[in-house]
Amino acid sequence: MTPLPQPMRELFIKLRNGVLDFLFPPRCVHCRAEGAFLCLPCLRGLKVSPSLLHHPPAPTALSGLMYVFKYRANPALKAAIYQFKYRFNTEMATLFAALLLKKITRSSFFTSSSPILIPVPLHRRRLAWRGFNQAEALSCALQRLAGIPVIHGLQRVKATEQQAMLSRSQRLKNLKNSFIVLPALLSLSRDTSLFLVDDVYTTGTTLNECARALRKTGFKNVHGLVIAKT
Repeated sequence: MTPLPQPMRELFIKLRNGVLDFLFPPRCVHCRAEGAFLCLPCLRGLKVSPSLLHHPPAPTALSGLMYVFKYRANPALKAAIYQFKYRFNTEMATLFAALLLKKITRSSFFTSSSPILIPVPLHRRRLAWRGFNQAEALSCALQRLAGIPVIHGLQRVKATEQQAMLSRSQRLKNLKNSFIVLPALLSLSRDTSLFLVDDVYTTGTTLNECARALRKTGFKNVHGLVIAKT
């Protein structure tokens, strides 16, 4: 099955969610208060990571990692990311993009580097089954809100097992040689600051494998940009 183009997928999901919201008004994914998927008190209660640019904790091809929240310290955030990722709630993409922008725009490194966003891709079979890539939705929301360029510069050529069920060593083996760089990126200067966009940094194996593919083609500045880190 050929996946629908991203704008058509987003339109279909918005229409579906609009009907569901009319029939069943949204409730906060954490406290169940009616009115929003993440209510204002729960949103204000999120604990933000104090620093902006981090060095990944394990040997990696990433130059650095930017994230807003510690995943396990924020139960409301965990519930919201689950709603976004597994319930295909695209409305959460705009909320998460706004939270990311509130923090990363305070980073002179990010704002002065003319960054390019690259969403971590799904394999075409998984995308056809899910109809939604949370990294792509988040990247497009960042582009809409702040005009940050998005290039779909990677392709996932290997259908892998679901990463959430695997150990770090299994993840490394599972993802090896899974990504290739597409022509859309190859015309860029190899000094361009690239930011790989995903939802959560867990063991870092997915972002690392994407970064390895980019470094093989000569890119020097490859960072991760995620909502939260475990």
